[in-house]
Amino acid sequence: MKAKILCLILAVLTLCAAVLSCSSERKSVWLKYKDAEITEASYRFWLATTKYYAVSSGGVKDTLEGWNENYTDEKGNTGTVAEYIEERARDYAIRTAVKLQLFSEFGLTLSSEETAQNDDYLNKLIYERYGDSKSAFNEELKKVYGITLDDLEQTLTVESKAAAVDEYLFGENGPMAPTKEEKEKYYADNYVRLQIVAINLEKEYVKNDDGTFATDESGNYVIKTYTDEERAAKRAVADAVMQWANEGEEFTDLVMEFSEQVNKTHADGIYFRKSDVAFADANGISRQTVSAMFAQEIGQVVRYETPDRAIYIVKRLPLVEGAYALTGESDQFATFEEDLLSAKTDAYYRPLMAEVQIDDRLYELRVVDISKGIL
Repeated sequence: MKAKILCLILAVLTLCAAVLSCSSERKSVWLKYKDAEITEASYRFWLATTKYYAVSSGGVKDTLEGWNENYTDEKGNTGTVAEYIEERARDYAIRTAVKLQLFSEFGLTLSSEETAQNDDYLNKLIYERYGDSKSAFNEELKKVYGITLDDLEQTLTVESKAAAVDEYLFGENGPMAPTKEEKEKYYADNYVRLQIVAINLEKEYVKNDDGTFATDESGNYVIKTYTDEERAAKRAVADAVMQWANEGEEFTDLVMEFSEQVNKTHADGIYFRKSDVAFADANGISRQTVSAMFAQEIGQVVRYETPDRAIYIVKRLPLVEGAYALTGESDQFATFEEDLLSAKTDAYYRPLMAEVQIDDRLYELRVVDISKGIL
């Protein structure tokens, strides 16, 4: 299960959570926070839709073995892929129940434009996929999810209400919008800046004389696997780089001349979130090794080796003040605002989420027990 696929799943959860208000009395209530309720039908729809995106993205095989595959999250918690998705679904359901209640307590209302957007979405969906037949769409919803078109309409309304609460509290003009001071603290607490000389020990793509990558008759890139002698020569290069670094050689120059893997566009330092495991997963490095890189003293140079794969010579640099807001570094902080907002909203909602009442049947519903969604 690749991290980027799971990131996609999380994005989907925010768009298609199936939760209903307490007006749906004919449905079993599985979560309740004061006057806000989430029904069994809603939760089944949500989990089925999440299952659809997980499978259709190619990141999960819709088999018992696929759902039982091991997964470790950013915090180091381990479990199966199914357990991860179920946990995220439950977490979001609980959070949304809190938001529904706050929507009422804050006295918020939905604009006619917001309501119209939901109607337009449904009408377009019915027209394009079911020949403009509401009855056909309704029957499909019953068959796959066990819900009706009315249930889905209520779901969209609830999603709009939950989004309105986020905007009211944390939007640009909201009372809890991130301040400059909070951004600076989040940056200092969560980011490191590293220079990395990466030297391959396993293989390389063969290049033509003009510098382009060579391909075979089938159009596949030609890959050369190193011999033991070539690996020994690579290690000798790494030894030399370490010696030059210790002697005070400009490390940026070493990166530009000797690094083979890491993007040289940011030879003067690459920014990483301390909780980011993408670098480890992409390069076959253990997460413990990456954590050690992030924990280096500023100015310290350390050599790491993934046996028969690569050597990484890493120097930690001080953070550049306000780098997250610099135009030239925007590609390195694409999710900065989103990550900060997620941390801040979680700190606000999490204590309230502890008060949500949850029916035991919710924990018994497993992703393998429901149909793959169609939306």
